[in-house]
Amino acid sequence: MGCLLATGYTSTCETKKKKNGLQGDVYLFNLDGPGGKLAFTEGTSPSEITDIVLGSGDTAFKLAGSKLMHTYSVDLSVPTRGNQFYMQNLILKFLEDSAADLEFTRELVAMESLVAVIETYNGKYIILGMGNGLSSVEGTIATYDVDPAADVATSVALSSEEDYHKAYFFDTDDATTKAKLEGYLTA
Repeated sequence: MGCLLATGYTSTCETKKKKNGLQGDVYLFNLDGPGGKLAFTEGTSPSEITDIVLGSGDTAFKLAGSKLMHTYSVDLSVPTRGNQFYMQNLILKFLEDSAADLEFTRELVAMESLVAVIETYNGKYIILGMGNGLSSVEGTIATYDVDPAADVATSVALSSEEDYHKAYFFDTDDATTKAKLEGYLTA
C-alpha cells in the first residue's frame, strides 16, 4: 500500500501575493552535542518548531546581511534502493573585510553540525539542518573579475540530507519569534 495524502493544501488569495526570496539575517547554531541533532519543541505540527533547546557547548551567532543576498533550495533524492531524502542547500553570502572575517569563513567551511534559521521575504522563519546538520560542500567561494560589481561577496555553500524539506520556526507572532532568536545568541 502506498503513502496517502492526509492534509489539504491551504492556498488562499493572500498566498498568491507572496514573493520569493530571503531576508539578510541568518541565525547559525553551532551544535557541539553528540550526533549534531538539534533539540527542539514542536508546535501544532512537525513542520512548526516553537523553541530551540541549546545544549552545553552549543553556540548561536547571527550573520547580518542584506535582503535577497542568500539563497536556499531543496532537491528531492529518490534512490532506487533506500529511503528518499531532501537535500537542503543554503548559500551564505557575505563580505570579507578583515582578518576576523577570513577566520569566520575558515570556521564556517570546517563546520559539520550547523543549523540555520533564515527569514523569508514574507516573514516566515525557515529552519534547516535540524536532523543531520548543515556542512559545507565543494564549490567556488570567491571569484575576482575585471568587473568591480562581480566581487560583491564570498559565497559558502552548505548542505544537509534531511527527512523534511523545511520547517518553520514560529512562536506566537513575529516580534516574539524574532526576540526568541535574538535571545539564543551567544555573542
